[in-house]
Amino acid sequence: MRLLSPLLFPLLLIGKLIVTPIGVKPYYYPGEEVSIGLRIISPTPSNYHISVTKGVEMNLSHPSPFIYDLNLSFFASKKPLKILIAGVTGLESIDLGRYLKLKSVPTPYPPYYTGVVADKLEILDPAASRYREGEVILSFNLRS
Repeated sequence: MRLLSPLLFPLLLIGKLIVTPIGVKPYYYPGEEVSIGLRIISPTPSNYHISVTKGVEMNLSHPSPFIYDLNLSFFASKKPLKILIAGVTGLESIDLGRYLKLKSVPTPYPPYYTGVVADKLEILDPAASRYREGEVILSFNLRS
């Protein structure tokens, strides 16, 4: 506790929440599923009510009176996604877009572009069988 006291004293003076992102990739494609963590450190041990906007799923853990750990999953997009934190001292809003860098698909789109983009794409278990004259059924699994 003695080690934490010098670290927490400046927080008591400021009265703001400290938000630290965990597991954020350098960039995301629009429509890609994002799974990140946020650690929220409070200057005082109080109970906060945390809510998220539509489209964001949240798992919450509260390992200490000062710390909240959030695991969030959502799809990357340009629309604003927010977390609202209500406490005794007021309401604070966290914009999730500031933790994400979107990388767009180059235009004009490549031929046969289906709207799916993946890094490190692997084709697994390819199999082909004759269907009709001049037609083949191709099946495979994708991993990215």
